[in-house]
Amino acid sequence: MVQQARDSVSTRLLEMAQPDGPPDGMAYNVVFTGRLTLPEDQAVANVAAFFKLGQVNARRLLQAGRILKSYPDKSPADKLARILSREGVECRVELEVPEQEDTPGTVQKMAFALEAVQIPEIRLPDYRQFARRHAPALALAAVVPVLLVLWLWFRPPVIGGDTLEEYQASVDHLVEKAEPGKGPAIRHAVTLLTAAAAEAQRQSTTTDPQTAARLVYAAVDGKSAEEVLTLGEAKLEKQRAAYRQGLAEADRKIAEADKQLADIAPGNAAVLGKIGVGNAAYGWPAGASSPTLVFSLHNGSSETLMRVFLQGYLYDEKGSLLVSNPVTYAVANGIAPGGTVNVALPTHNDSPWAVATARGRDGLQLRLRVANAENLQSTLLGIDYRPLESEKQRHLDWKKKVQAQLDAMVLGNPVP
Repeated sequence: MVQQARDSVSTRLLEMAQPDGPPDGMAYNVVFTGRLTLPEDQAVANVAAFFKLGQVNARRLLQAGRILKSYPDKSPADKLARILSREGVECRVELEVPEQEDTPGTVQKMAFALEAVQIPEIRLPDYRQFARRHAPALALAAVVPVLLVLWLWFRPPVIGGDTLEEYQASVDHLVEKAEPGKGPAIRHAVTLLTAAAAEAQRQSTTTDPQTAARLVYAAVDGKSAEEVLTLGEAKLEKQRAAYRQGLAEADRKIAEADKQLADIAPGNAAVLGKIGVGNAAYGWPAGASSPTLVFSLHNGSSETLMRVFLQGYLYDEKGSLLVSNPVTYAVANGIAPGGTVNVALPTHNDSPWAVATARGRDGLQLRLRVANAENLQSTLLGIDYRPLESEKQRHLDWKKKVQAQLDAMVLGNPVP
C-alpha cells in the first residue's frame, strides 16, 4: 500500500507538471536580415549611436540572422524593427515559442526523487496458513486473475512494460496494429507526451531502469492508440494557441497600416497625383556591371520639383515580383511646372536592382509610383507612404511564415 501511494503521488506530480495553457516565455525577436538600407559606414555609425556601442562592436553585431533584441510583446519589437530600418539596418520580427514542456521543472524532479525513496517490502503470510473460512476469499483471488487475463486479451493493445526497451516495443506494437496511416501520428504523440519526463529522468539521480522507464512513460502507460492520439492532440493544441495569438497580433498591425494608408491617400492624390511617371523600362547595357532604369517625369503641379521620390517594382514575364525598392531622382535645376524630363538612371553593382537572374532577360516590366516630391524650398509636398507599406509587408511576410509553421503543427509531423 505504501508503495502504491508513493507511485500514485509521483505519477500525479508528473501530471501536475504539464502546463494547462499556451507555453510561457513566448518571445518576439528582432533579427537583422543582413541587408543595409543605407551606406555601410553610415548604418554602422547609426547602430553604434543607438545601442551606445563602439563602431567596431557595432560592426560585429551586424551579422545576418543575429537577434538584436527580444520582447514579450510584438508591438515594441515592431517599433524597434522600424527604427533600426530607418537607421539603415533592415530587421524582421520572428516569433519564438520555447518548448517548455521539454525542460524538466521542480515538480517533475520531485517525482523522480520520490521514486528513489526505498520502501521496505512487506510479505504476506503463506496461503497455506489460511483456514477454511478464508476459502471464498481465496477463490475470488483465483478468479480475478482469470478475468484480468480475459480483459487484457480482448481489449485493444496498450503501451506498457518494465524497461525502456519493453515500452518502446509496446509502442512499436501499437503502431503495427493501428489503422493504416496513423503510425507516424502515434509516435509523434508519444514523443510529445513523454519528452518532459524523459528530460527530467536524464537530469535525475534515479538509477533503477524500471523506475526510470515507468516514470518516463507515465503519461501514456496503459493507453491505447486512440487515447494517445487524443492526449497528443490536446497537448499540441496548447502550442498552437501561442501561434494563433501571434497571427492575431499581425492581423491587427496590418489593419492599422491599411487604415493609415487610406487616411493619407486622398491628400497625396490631390498633390502627388499631378506628377506623372511614364515610359518606365529596365535594361542591362552590354558590358555594364549593373542595370539602368529609364523613365520620364512630368510636373503637372504648380511647384518646381527638385527631388522626386519613387517606389519601383520589377516583375518578370509571368508577373512575379522580382524587386521592390525605392528610387530617388534629384534634378539640378528642377522641373518647372508643366515640364517633362527623360531620365536614364544607372544603378550600382550592389544595388537591389542588380538581380543576376534579370541580366539579359526579356519581358521584364518596371513600374514606378510617385511616393513624394520636394519643391524648390526643400518642402515635401505629400506624406511618404513607403514606410507604412514596408511595415505592412513585414507583417505580411511574418504572418505567412508563422502561418506555415502553424499549419505544419499536426501529429505525424514532429518538426513544425
